[in-house]
Amino acid sequence: MPDAIRAVQLRYQRTQEIAYRQRILILLDGLSMLGQGARRRAGRKQVIFLSSGFDDTVLAGEQGQAGAERRGGAGPRPHVEVPSESRVRRPAGAGRR
Repeated sequence: MPDAIRAVQLRYQRTQEIAYRQRILILLDGLSMLGQGARRRAGRKQVIFLSSGFDDTVLAGEQGQAGAERRGGAGPRPHVEVPSESRVRRPAGAGRR
């Protein structure tokens, strides 16, 4: 009986992992479509995407994680805040608020 319960648990976990991976792929596909659509319009575009992130080993698998560890990065790359003043150039004569 415990073996049957363990098998059901493993099957459930695998199903959850597959569903999670599918949601990530749908998100990435949507972002790609957004970028392609925005490319058709002239001028600067900005997208603000707020997210807590996702486990990229779902996409890279264990091999990707092992490769990251060999390169010296055991996990995801750190997020670095960049002040907006250093990224956004204002036209000459435009006042600051």
